[in-house]
Amino acid sequence: MMAHVNAMVKRGVKVLLVTPDFVMDKKQERPHFEEITGVEHVTLRTQKTPIYRKNMCMQLCFENLRILVGAIRRFEPDLVHATQEASLQVLVAACMLSDVPLIISLHTDVAQIAARDDGFSSLGGAIGRLHSWSGVFFTHWGYRNWALAGANFFPVSKQSMVILRNAGVPEQRVAPVIWGPMVDRTQFRVDLPEDKVLETRKRLTFGMQPCFLMIYVGRVTAEKDIQFLVDAHKRAPKHVVLALIGPGSMAGELKQFHGPEHRLQL
Repeated sequence: MMAHVNAMVKRGVKVLLVTPDFVMDKKQERPHFEEITGVEHVTLRTQKTPIYRKNMCMQLCFENLRILVGAIRRFEPDLVHATQEASLQVLVAACMLSDVPLIISLHTDVAQIAARDDGFSSLGGAIGRLHSWSGVFFTHWGYRNWALAGANFFPVSKQSMVILRNAGVPEQRVAPVIWGPMVDRTQFRVDLPEDKVLETRKRLTFGMQPCFLMIYVGRVTAEKDIQFLVDAHKRAPKHVVLALIGPGSMAGELKQFHGPEHRLQL
């Protein structure tokens, strides 16, 4: 997201950034947010994602609706771009009340997360499976309702287009081309200075020599088959290091294996 905002600012686009504040407890200290010159950052109240409690989203409340409507009317944007999130109906309502177009980039396959992550629901057995099914059903129902409320979708993959079609989103509400993926091209490029590359490689491999380095960049979650990578790496030769770069619900449980003894970098 931050790379996306930076790229738009460099092109002369005026940007207002809105995110959850990621504060779950009034006693919790507010996290430090990276600042981007010339970009105002508005934060919203936060809650755990319904059913899939490993993530956070903006709280479904009138206070957030008030903040969003106020920010949109003050900033007067030509359009609002949102990433897929559980309480997006709050932003949909704010855009409708402010008469501003809304574009949503869809990237996460919630059905795949539910199918692959045993912890998707906090409930076990048949009740847990029903709980997970209802979460997926209402997610897809939400996509269709957002489109009926006037939102348009930017799919970031062919799979995203399939998800929207299966959810019943009208074809005219989905961009006909794949949008993305977005990467930070100042960091991920082939012409970085050699000393910087060597320094990063040394850090990721714990200074091991000789070493073969495998890197995964993305969300560290079950639906990305991260466990497959980790299990395969255990069978790899002792000079092979696996680096997992990115946040996600599996990062916490894999942190115990971080270090040169397991040849795993997190």
